[in-house]
Amino acid sequence: MIDVKLDRVTVVGHFKLAAAESLGEYLRPLGWQDMSFDWEHGIVDGYVLKRILSNCDTETVAVIVKNQYQTTWRLDTSNHFRNDEEKRKVIAALDLFENKHLSRIDIAFDFINMDNAGMRHRFVKSNVTTTEIKGESLWIRGRNSHLQTLYAGKRKSLSLFRYYDKVAEQKRHRKEISEDIESWERLELQVRAERANEWLLNSRAMLSYFKLPQEYVLDAKDRAMLLALNAGHVSYKELAKATATKYRKLAKSNLGFDDSWAKEAYKKLEEKQNELQKEVNNFVSLINI
Repeated sequence: MIDVKLDRVTVVGHFKLAAAESLGEYLRPLGWQDMSFDWEHGIVDGYVLKRILSNCDTETVAVIVKNQYQTTWRLDTSNHFRNDEEKRKVIAALDLFENKHLSRIDIAFDFINMDNAGMRHRFVKSNVTTTEIKGESLWIRGRNSHLQTLYAGKRKSLSLFRYYDKVAEQKRHRKEISEDIESWERLELQVRAERANEWLLNSRAMLSYFKLPQEYVLDAKDRAMLLALNAGHVSYKELAKATATKYRKLAKSNLGFDDSWAKEAYKKLEEKQNELQKEVNNFVSLINI
């Protein structure tokens, strides 16, 4: 099964009514709770809005945290509100912001119980190397050395691709997984700032690079070279110009790669693009309330 959804929306702005030290006085009556977050760059203080599940567990609806080394704050939410009360609490928090703007959108493609699962896909793009040192693509492996997460693009760039094992992520967060899910791999697009409104164009581009290395009609030497280039063990810059041109053409023409997942995901994207754009527009309207 393949599905696509709007996974995350981020709004950035200043709080107009209070200094950081007294924000809680405004947010707590709205249903937000104080909380410390293990964020990307360490522990930060902020506020969280949670929903209570049927098993008395909780899950996050939205968070508010201060941007490091800046005077601005950001609100992150999936925008998947279960009821009007959740939406009201987020709108009330957004109303405390001034100079607010849409800062980031994440689009997620889910691949559940698919053939050829096992985190085998790669981003095949000639000007993005796969290396742990330079950071153009970042590999993260679990304790069993199996690939769990792959990034393509610089972490602070306007667009970033992320491919990861959703089952492993859910287990890390001690979340229950349905028994009928044998594999669950997620492909995410993260777009920032002015690129946020180009989510559809960037989603299509990401899918065009998302491929499964395959043994097709190529001889052993060509298969080995394409796999080495795709894995980052060999750089196009190390090859003679004619040789580099040859393998770029092979990669571009899909020789040696299977893009069937990407093609199905593209169909799903075209099917749901109007629905997704409506979700984005609805959230933008909340910002402008």
